[in-house]
Amino acid sequence: MDSSHQVLRLFNAYDIVANWPFLLTAMEALNDPRRARAGFTPESFFSCLLRITEMQDFGLVCLLQSKNSKPLGFGCGFSGEDFTFNRCFYVWQAYSNQKCRTALSELLSFCEHHAKALGHTCIKMSTPRQSGAADRLFEDVLGFTSEFQTYSKSI
Repeated sequence: MDSSHQVLRLFNAYDIVANWPFLLTAMEALNDPRRARAGFTPESFFSCLLRITEMQDFGLVCLLQSKNSKPLGFGCGFSGEDFTFNRCFYVWQAYSNQKCRTALSELLSFCEHHAKALGHTCIKMSTPRQSGAADRLFEDVLGFTSEFQTYSKSI
């Protein structure tokens, strides 16, 4: 991690509200049809973040900040079991405002350290983007390996 950056963990509704303008920017980016197409409303996004903070050690919501305490990125995740019952840490959302090219790597490194402290042996993340650029980001830059693709159908 860049020594001038710090990761701020959000623990409750007060912390979420204190950083709400940046988190709303992250939500809008996650809703962008060219990116994640998440479909959040401010209310649903706040509710999801609050539920993750209420998981205490098993949930993580964090911001990457510059040395001037300006937000550069946001990440959140939670503990769970994968389909083979291995305890894993799932990175649910990650966002960078593009002002720091290492923001995602730094946030994921923090998530990885958090997961190791909980005794987990893996960290998982998914993306709705199915493209070569997404594959290169996850595999070449962030060090993930592809396991499977998930498909969805509305009924």
